[in-house]
Amino acid sequence: MAKKTTLETLDKKIDTVSDLVEALAVSVKHGFGETAKQVDLDELKGDVGELKTQVNRIESRISGYDNRLDRVVDDIRLVKTKVGMR
Repeated sequence: MAKKTTLETLDKKIDTVSDLVEALAVSVKHGFGETAKQVDLDELKGDVGELKTQVNRIESRISGYDNRLDRVVDDIRLVKTKVGMR
């Protein structure tokens, strides 16, 4: 013979289901939160890689200017020497 469902047992079952749904919602929220963090981390890694590339380009250009500046300084020394300023 089947058990008779009463309002009390029905309320208990609803409470149990509600608790399970709440726990599932918390788990899903936590999971999406971790996914968002991973996506953010991946994006950050991409940004850092891009910044490294840009810094390398800037360093390369500055190095070129350093060499040119050294040549200008050498030329000025030579001119000063030739005109008797040194």
